[in-house]
Amino acid sequence: MFVATNVDKRLKIYKHIVKYAKLFEFPLIPPWRTDLIEKAIGTQAKKIKLVLSKNAVEYLAEAIGNDMTRAATELRKLYIYGNGRQLELAEVKELVPCQTQNSLHLASAIRQGESNQVLHLLDDLLSRSEPLMVIVATLLTQFITWLWVKSAIVSGVKKDSELAQLCSISNPNRIYYLRQEVANTSINALAKAVTMMLDLEMSIKRGAERKDLLPAILNVSRLFKLTQSV
Repeated sequence: MFVATNVDKRLKIYKHIVKYAKLFEFPLIPPWRTDLIEKAIGTQAKKIKLVLSKNAVEYLAEAIGNDMTRAATELRKLYIYGNGRQLELAEVKELVPCQTQNSLHLASAIRQGESNQVLHLLDDLLSRSEPLMVIVATLLTQFITWLWVKSAIVSGVKKDSELAQLCSISNPNRIYYLRQEVANTSINALAKAVTMMLDLEMSIKRGAERKDLLPAILNVSRLFKLTQSV
């Protein structure tokens, strides 16, 4: 097996490998596509005959994100623990920590323009050596979700089921809370925040350091102090 996102088929090494193996591509799932992440985790679980409740799969998608390498490790651990029986949400929560939870709290603080809380939460994440890309990916996922939901509501979509489908949210019950979160939030601020987060993500990929993260995040937070809901 050879893993790649784009292979030059003219290369001798490629021609040699495909004589003896099949080529599989594993594109990275966008972190905001929680529906695809849940599907991928569910598929991996079935392959190793691990039985999980629906709530447990949803939690794993939130806790792990699109890190499929970690997903494979955590699912193997759950398989050994479960010993053939179905695992429920409470058990899975005890065994698999949610590394994105503090980043989600940070996202909420940014959306509410709470600079002091942003400073506290970001300092906590960095003090625990949380990877910059993980922090930003989680923030970007949350802000894209908020933007989709707010845009759909402004466009006149009213049914939770329709909102869930349009926003690629597998659990329609989550829409109630998302409505509450974006009710007094400016769609313009959300759109600008997503753009700034994407720029920040690119900066990190190009080598931006920890010291560059704080001013960038605070600039996003200020958007929500300066704008009003539309």
